Amino acid sequence: MAHLSGDEALIAAFEHGEDIHAATAARLFGKPLGEVTPEERRRAKTANFGIIYGISAFGLSQRLDIPRKEAKEIIEGYFASYPKVKEYMEHVVERAREVGYVTTIFGRRRYLNDIASRNAVARGLAERNAVNAPIQGSAADIMKIAMIDVHRRFAAEGIRSRVILQVHDELVVDMLRSEQERVTAIVTEAMESAAKAPGAARRRCGRRRQLARGALTHGSPHGSVYPPVSGGAPLRRVPAGREECLRAEGARSVRRIG
Repeated sequence: MAHLSGDEALIAAFEHGEDIHAATAARLFGKPLGEVTPEERRRAKTANFGIIYGISAFGLSQRLDIPRKEAKEIIEGYFASYPKVKEYMEHVVERAREVGYVTTIFGRRRYLNDIASRNAVARGLAERNAVNAPIQGSAADIMKIAMIDVHRRFAAEGIRSRVILQVHDELVVDMLRSEQERVTAIVTEAMESAAKAPGAARRRCGRRRQLARGALTHGSPHGSVYPPVSGGAPLRRVPAGREECLRAEGARSVRRIG
């Protein structure tokens, strides 16, 4: 969304390496970044994901379990903090009405047959998809480009480490300890060069058990991707020398989005 809307404040948060949800909370609640509470960050995170996909004050109030008036104020505060986001959302819907489709940043199209429907429910869904598709579609495009690049470079350099999982905007690599430095460099470069957008890939290496508790259990905004280690399914045994893993996060400007 930062890249597509061109909103300076949103772009700056990514370029400075800030926690985007905490940064949004700081703007919404008018306080320094360091004073944002976990609850305020949680509310801002819900707003970040929900508002750009057309969530209403009623919907936000239900998700956050707050009065509708308070939810309305959060939405208004969000658009006041990031004015170009609202401009982008209005523009992309209007453009979709004109041509009947929206595109990702790489030109892939999503056709919206109901964008001019007389049925308000069908039209509303199409309008939300008009905003959603370029963001989620571009994120998917970026990840596929990065994964193809990683695969080709691993093969070209004879690297035995392997990408074993993609979770939204993350890659998980089953990595030989001896290849850690080169694998880290390749994955980081591939994630950061897949598209010209604000933000940088983040790397984290750790043993399999640490990775399962971190990247895999907290990789989704909709809940756990895999059960936690404690009380969850047992992890498979890993051969000696392959217990190191790499978590790379990228494409933060279009997710999470995102």
